[in-house]
Amino acid sequence: MDLELLVYSLDLVSTFAFALVAARVAANKGLDYGGILLIAAIASISGGTLRNLFMGQRPPWIQYPWLFLPIIAAVVITIAIGKKQEVGRFALSLDTLGLAVATVSSAQFALTNEAPVVAAFVLAIVGAVSGGLFRDICAKSSPFCCTAKPLEQVRLPELFSILR
Repeated sequence: MDLELLVYSLDLVSTFAFALVAARVAANKGLDYGGILLIAAIASISGGTLRNLFMGQRPPWIQYPWLFLPIIAAVVITIAIGKKQEVGRFALSLDTLGLAVATVSSAQFALTNEAPVVAAFVLAIVGAVSGGLFRDICAKSSPFCCTAKPLEQVRLPELFSILR
């Protein structure tokens, strides 16, 4: 498989995952369809937008308008499923994969554009987590990473059996 195709595929998956989780959060807050779409878009493209703007580049959604397709798909799925359904494990697993992809691609983007290593580290964090933080601010909910819920969902025996 071509490396560029793999990167684009992973970008689509991570954009979809961020949009799906954000759409679920917005739907659970009782927002209308426009609000769901707005929060899904903010969560899924703001990290890369900030990263690129800090590097003096155009935002990725301007360079690659196809990034809106997974956002629209996530919103349509959320509306079809219904408004009051919690974010499931599958969506959270995709979201975790998306965080990993966004972190690596943000660091790689910064290093490719000759940023110092420390700046690449900061931009990797910005690219990965800012979308989720903006999602939580717009939806008026506490940031997911700052709650005890993620730790409750980790079952240590299962984690250790996976690592063996």
